[in-house]
Amino acid sequence: MNEKSENSRDLITNFIKAINFEIEAEKRQRFASTIDLAKGERLESNSEGHIYAFANPNGVNLRDDMPVVLVTGDGDKEGTVVSVTDERILISIESDMGPHLPFAKIRSDTTFLLLRLKARFDSVGEEKTKRDLPMLEKAMGQKASKPYPFLKHSCRVEVSTLPSSVH
Repeated sequence: MNEKSENSRDLITNFIKAINFEIEAEKRQRFASTIDLAKGERLESNSEGHIYAFANPNGVNLRDDMPVVLVTGDGDKEGTVVSVTDERILISIESDMGPHLPFAKIRSDTTFLLLRLKARFDSVGEEKTKRDLPMLEKAMGQKASKPYPFLKHSCRVEVSTLPSSVH
């Protein structure tokens, strides 16, 4: 392994350590990001889990597929946001909490993107991701990128508005 590759690996290792610190900090703070829910109703049950609908207080905006923790009087249950509209929030959980949940809270898991990023960096160097190392070195400023031939010349693009009959 040459010195430049060793430096890149050190940079990646340090980046992973930084991500770990960020994940720990997020875990300590995520309890502050709770949303009170009311009027929960089980909409659907199947072998994979149960979908509950809650009124959406104040038009809360959460990402679909976002991991959350549903907090009820029966304990904490891990779940996933199925969808969010201005009127309601759909959450999927494995446990059947009954047909109605009058009150609950959700805590969003803000670490899931960091965990995915960490997994991606952890896999660098494995056989299937060796091709990613040169791109990663370029992205992290460890290796110069070559300009693409089509970018050698500047070009000008003019945008005209469409005639009003097209709108």
